[in-house]
Order: sequence, then C-alpha cells, then structure tokens
Amino acid sequence: MKFRIKTTMAILLLLVPISLSFGEQNEGSLQIDIKSWGGELADYHGIVLKIYPDFSQTPTVVPLPSNPYTMSLPLDHRYKIEVYVSSMYANVDYVRLVPDNPKVEISVPIPGSVRFTVVNTDGNTPIEGASVSVQSDDGTYRYWTNSTTDENGNTIRFWLQPTLLETDYYIAGVSVGDGLSTTFSPITIDPGKSQDIKITTPWPKIIDHAIVVSVYKSPTEKISGLGHNFAVELYDNDQHKLASSDVSDKGTAYFSNLEVGNYVFRVVDLDQPQNKEWGSVSVTLTGKQDSIRILTNSYESQNVNTNQTVFNNYIDDVQTTPPQIITKEPADKPQENSAIPSWIKNMAGWWSDDKISDSEFLKAIEYLVQHNIIDIQDVHFN
Repeated sequence: MKFRIKTTMAILLLLVPISLSFGEQNEGSLQIDIKSWGGELADYHGIVLKIYPDFSQTPTVVPLPSNPYTMSLPLDHRYKIEVYVSSMYANVDYVRLVPDNPKVEISVPIPGSVRFTVVNTDGNTPIEGASVSVQSDDGTYRYWTNSTTDENGNTIRFWLQPTLLETDYYIAGVSVGDGLSTTFSPITIDPGKSQDIKITTPWPKIIDHAIVVSVYKSPTEKISGLGHNFAVELYDNDQHKLASSDVSDKGTAYFSNLEVGNYVFRVVDLDQPQNKEWGSVSVTLTGKQDSIRILTNSYESQNVNTNQTVFNNYIDDVQTTPPQIITKEPADKPQENSAIPSWIKNMAGWWSDDKISDSEFLKAIEYLVQHNIIDIQDVHFN
C-alpha cells in the first residue's frame, strides 16, 4: 500500500509544473536607433553595443548588424546601453523595457580628423615614402587604409571617431621599408575638429658617422693574408649598387654619408671571375649602428656542428690561397720549406681533442694530398 502511494505521488510531481524562483519572464522587442548629432541614422559598421541588465557588471556585447536594430529582451527590466564606435566610447543611455516603450535613440558624435607630417630627428626634414597607419589603443580597431607620405612628409587626412574618455586614444605607426619603424601616441580626437600633428622620428637624415664593415673568414678571424683583393659593395633593396669600398689588409671597409634605411652589404673577391661573392648581410641602418660584421658564405651555409663548419671554412681558405707546399724529404736532407700552416695545426689539435672525427680529419689530409698541397709517401686512402 505504501509503495502505491509513493509511486502515485511521484507521478503527480512530474505532471505538475515547478515554479522557479525567478518566475517565467515575458520578452519584448527593443528597437535601438543610433543617430549622429545631426539626427540622421549613423553608419552601423564598426558600432558595438554593450548591454547591462539591471545592476549587472557583465555586459552582453552585440556588434551592430544593422541600424535601426531590434532585439528581444525580458520585459520589466532596466538596461544600460553603451555605444562604442571604432572601439571608442561614444555614448550611453538607460531604458526600462515595458510594452509601451519599445524604442530608444542614442546619438553619437561626428568624427574629427588628423593629418600627420613625418620628419627626421632634426624636427624639420620631411620623410618621403613613409607608411603611416592608425589604430586604437587596444588594437581592436585599425583605420581602413595606410597613408604614404608625400615629398613634404604629409599623409592623407584620417577621419576618426572622437576620444571622449580620458583612457581612449589612438596610436600612429610609422615605417620605412621592412625594418625601420616607430610609433607615436597618444592621439586624441575632438568631435568635428581637424588638426595637424608632426611626428618627429628618431632617425637622422644622414648618419653622421662612418660605418665600419669588418669581414671575417671565421667567427674569430678577419679576412687577411689570403693573397686576394676584396671589396664591400653597397646595394639598396631594389638591388641598385650605391657604393663600393676596398677591404683593407686588416679586413675592414668604410662607408659614410649614408641615409637611414635598408641596405645589403656584399663582399666580393676582385680576383675571381665576375667578382665572386664572398659573403653578404642585409642591414637596417637606424643611425645608432657604427659597425657591421660579415661572415663568409661558406661558413654560414653549413647546417652541421661548429667543428665541421670551421673545417669546411679552412678548406675554402686552401682553395683561394696559394698553399705552402711541404715536401717530405729523406731524414738526412734538410727540408726546403718546413713551415706548417697554422690551420693544419689547428685541425690536428681538434682531432687530438676529439672535436672532429677521424673520418673528417682523414678527408682533410686526403684533400691536401690529392691537390698536391702536401706529398706523403707510402700513404694510401681508400
């Protein structure tokens, strides 16, 4: 009997609706019109609504899909509606949604404008060809196009949403080529007003000191004593040759009166056909550098361990340097040339210290013998 009563009560509970503490809420439609100060409907692109129900601190974020925009919300609640245009705060309104109040109009300020003039660090010399971009401080908005400065360093006029809050501002980015860039901020905009702003970059027009280019045949040794004449050639990004400087016997070349920007420095062997390239490096000169280091291509091109790289670099030295020939003579005869090149001693030292393998060392000796750089009798390589 008790079992039947409990079963019957359970069935009745399932059939009777349970009343939630919040109760069932009726929804109504709210039409939101975003208008400019002149009274016409504003362009909805870039407008975002933040809607706070009652006293909530967490908004519902709604990118505006049209203007006017109609949305469904529970009736008999108070709503705070904030409007943001291009990530900038534009206005706020409050509404209590009841059946006879289904519409709210919110006005947003008209844009203001700014034009930039980009100059060198002297504050006067205009920079032509710089690319200028504008974005909001939080990076969520970026102006639809960049502007390239003219011969006077001027950009187009950027039309931007006003910055009504003290925390709102814009950032201008300035770049020249691929590697030269700087920023300028804060930029504030007043409704309906135009302004001109000068951006003084940290770049001089002409670098006021010489650029020393040091050429290395290994990470620690400058190019010298190879019996060849070398030069460093200077190119712009369009591969136009701008200048050339001979490499001294100390492995250095010099350039002066250069403008800031992107360059390619190439080391060429003047004694090789068509001035064979020895090494190169791409550099962005900002006016702060005073030296550049170039390492031989044969060294940088190796994708193996450091010891193997050094070994290959010295082999390249042998190919481009008149070798010292060591001829093996009978023990009772003095050798005409007993000097052993330092690079052979280094390789032997690396081999004895297990820094290069036996096969690498044997390949080096085999190369020297096959090219008649040394003559070792009764030694055979398989």
